[in-house]
Amino acid sequence: MTQETFKINQSVLKHFRKKLNLTQEGMADVCYLSTRQYQRIESKGHTTGQKAQVLADKIGLTLGELKTSPNEDDSFWFVTNPFSQHATLEQGFYKVKQEVEKWAARYVSCNFEGVSLHINNKAGSLKEMSLIGIDENYTWTIRPVQLNDEVGLLWCELSEWQTFIWEEALRELKYDSLDSVYVDGNPIVPNDEKAKFVVMFDEVKDSKRLYEGYKLFESDSEFRVSLVDWLQNQKHPVSTYGHNTGQLLLIYFCCETSSSKRLIIQRAWKSKNEELQLSPWPKANKEILEKAINEHRRGKPIYLPVGIGENYIDETIPLMKPNIIINQIEELPEFDINVDFDK
Repeated sequence: MTQETFKINQSVLKHFRKKLNLTQEGMADVCYLSTRQYQRIESKGHTTGQKAQVLADKIGLTLGELKTSPNEDDSFWFVTNPFSQHATLEQGFYKVKQEVEKWAARYVSCNFEGVSLHINNKAGSLKEMSLIGIDENYTWTIRPVQLNDEVGLLWCELSEWQTFIWEEALRELKYDSLDSVYVDGNPIVPNDEKAKFVVMFDEVKDSKRLYEGYKLFESDSEFRVSLVDWLQNQKHPVSTYGHNTGQLLLIYFCCETSSSKRLIIQRAWKSKNEELQLSPWPKANKEILEKAINEHRRGKPIYLPVGIGENYIDETIPLMKPNIIINQIEELPEFDINVDFDK
């Protein structure tokens, strides 16, 4: 008899697997699955109800939590916002996160300078999110609570599930909202460093991924002229795809049935030991860049909204190819390449 397919949240599964310090192979072993079976589950997000129960037991979640998106959290939170004198009791804090993101996007689209996002983890599981500028200071707070029939509301510590959804929200707020973000008083990008564009180059073919390397651009204007030149010289159609967290912009090209090449664009800064560290890149800015690339695909002139105000004075246009070579091959689980060039 065919068992009913059970849909799971891949990001939840992957997060708790890593929290257990298990590789995919290790997780497969403790769940009595083959490595290929587990890779397919984590990649495609569905399995049988029986296997889903085994996975949930191993990572300490209920079946409902394994299936649920962080945006569908039904736990209770005590919420305050800067536009009301009254606190509210809400199921989940997704609306609060959306409101912070909406205000941040307004500042980005209006080119407001000097506004930064400050996220603070306070005592008692209190989380504080503030947008601070010259004339702005708006603060939202969230704190988990439990309902007690005799006493009423009780403060409580974050559960495993609530910790996960807060970490997911924190990651998006840190890297998708504004260029200037502080967490517990510490800037994501040190004040003496500058975020730059980094482009990684890879190719997927025959269930293997080849990381060719990456290029770090010294200025936004250098990135702009290099990308424009690359787009104008492409003989094959390109397709953009914004990563679901907004941290990456993917450009697919030379796509075939079983293979695909792509540019992976992100913002980063280089630490003193020469390691690249992810930098904030406002989702609103990424979407504007994505729109400009798509308009070029439809035959419109290319006006990339990056490096505005920066003049590129070098006579030689930098090539869009890696200057740091890696050539690392990675085996991939089974998946389907499906890129839509008609959008």
